[in-house]
Amino acid sequence: MGRIEKIKRELIEEANKRILGENVKEEPIKVTYTKPLKYTFLFNEGDGDKPIRAFNSVYSEWESPVNEESTIYQIGRWLRDSLPTIFKFVDREFEDQLEGIIKLSSQTSSSGGDSANANVGEERLEYVEGLVFKALDQIGVKDTAIKKLLTSYTESDYDATKLPSYMDNGKVDPDKMEQQATVEITPVTIKGLETDAITDIEHDIEAASGSWSTEEVDIVKAIKRLETYSDIEDLNKRFGNLEGRINGQITDGVTQYGSDTKERKDIRDHLNKIAHRSGKTDIAKISGDKLVIILDQ
Repeated sequence: MGRIEKIKRELIEEANKRILGENVKEEPIKVTYTKPLKYTFLFNEGDGDKPIRAFNSVYSEWESPVNEESTIYQIGRWLRDSLPTIFKFVDREFEDQLEGIIKLSSQTSSSGGDSANANVGEERLEYVEGLVFKALDQIGVKDTAIKKLLTSYTESDYDATKLPSYMDNGKVDPDKMEQQATVEITPVTIKGLETDAITDIEHDIEAASGSWSTEEVDIVKAIKRLETYSDIEDLNKRFGNLEGRINGQITDGVTQYGSDTKERKDIRDHLNKIAHRSGKTDIAKISGDKLVIILDQ
């Protein structure tokens, strides 16, 4: 690259940083590389606050009697590392992606009456919510912050198991596995590329592109470095039209696979994967021999 071209490139990069820098967005992302912490508590019929057994999904083991002190410690441990991320996004863009980091649920037996079941189900929800409150309190979180977590980012659900219409609940014995409540904790982390990282991906796609030959695999590798929906939007702005850029290079010409079908599918799958990570639905699909990208969510 000549000196003049190098200076032009540097000027363009600096302009991109000034124009696009404020649009580079970090997002809170639910961790998927490890399964969430989930406790399942079993109760005697009609009881809502004294579980008789508990199952820990991480260790895949039941305990009886329930060690509440250990449960509270584990819940706090799983939430502690996510707290800086959670409160960084309070009242900011992407706050909605924090919803469901805590999930509470309760269930009652199909053998009980509706009113009695509703009361017991509520007691069981209060029990698991109390465990989360104690866990956050134990690690030093302010009461106001705990309330924010439990009201804004916690999903609660009560399910009363229903018998078929031809069955009489007065003749059916309670099912112990229906007498339960659960608490599930999904850690969150921060994802999203800086301006320089988006620039590197842009350059790598340009370097892999050509009028007569294209390194399709290198384009796929570059696209797979995108982490979030916002990253896709940023790269789309760089090219003016990411869909057009990809379709101009990922064609049905002869490649080591016979055509670019595999590369097109790999790009589609990655774009949809990181869109889902950001709480979006599918944004990419294949229509004939073209990739279609819809960025309107």
